[in-house]
Amino acid sequence: MSRTARYDQGKRKKTKQKQSAPQPTQPVQPTAPQQPVQNAQGFVKQKRTHGFLSFLVGVVFILTLVVRMTVLSGTFMEGALQTPTVINRVHTEVASQLEAKNLPTSLATDDLIKAVLKTGTRETYAGESLNFNTASIRNAVQDDVNQQAASIGIAGTTASDAIVNLISGQVLNQVSANYHDDNLTYFANHIRSYQTWADILLVVSGILWLLLMISNHRRRRARRLNRKQAA
Repeated sequence: MSRTARYDQGKRKKTKQKQSAPQPTQPVQPTAPQQPVQNAQGFVKQKRTHGFLSFLVGVVFILTLVVRMTVLSGTFMEGALQTPTVINRVHTEVASQLEAKNLPTSLATDDLIKAVLKTGTRETYAGESLNFNTASIRNAVQDDVNQQAASIGIAGTTASDAIVNLISGQVLNQVSANYHDDNLTYFANHIRSYQTWADILLVVSGILWLLLMISNHRRRRARRLNRKQAA
C-alpha cells in the first residue's frame, strides 16, 4: 500500500470516529408553567365579580334597613312628626282661628296637638286610613279641651260644650289640613304592603350577603394557601 493510500485510510477513520462520538447535549431550558398563571388570572376575575356583588347586595340591605327603621316605622314617624316646627305651625293656625271667634287660645295646647299627631300616626301605620278626625281621636281631644276649660272656669255649661266642640273641630281640621295630600294619602293607604316588601327584601338580601361574605372568605383563604404552596 502506498503512502498516499495509507494517508487517505487514516483520514477516513478519524472522520468516522468524530461522527460516532457522542455530541454534547444542550441544556434544556425550563418552560414557565402556564396553568398556574391562568388559574391566578381566573381567580382575580372571580374575586372582583364576587367582591362587587357582595358590595351591591350589602348596599341594598343597608338602604332597605334604613328605610324600614325610619319612613316605614310608625314609632319613628310618631317622633318625627312631633317636631317644634310642625307643632308651632298647627298651633299658630288654630290660635288664629280661635282669636277670630274671641275664644281663649290656651284651650288648644301643644300637648294636645302632639297627642293628635301621635295617635293619628299610630293608627295610620296600624293599617288605618290617614284620618285625624276619627272617633277615638275626637273623644280624646274633647276630653283634653274640657280639662283646659275647667281650669279657667268655663266648663259645665251648654256654652262650654259648644266651645269644646268648636275648639276640638279646629284642632282636628288644622292637623288634617297640614297632612292631607294625595301622595301622602296614597303612601298611608299602602304602608302595610310597603312594610311587608321591605321585610322580605331585608331577609333575602341579608341571607345573600352573608353567603357571599362566607364565599369571599373561603376564596381568600384558598388563595393564601396557594401562595404558601407556591413558595
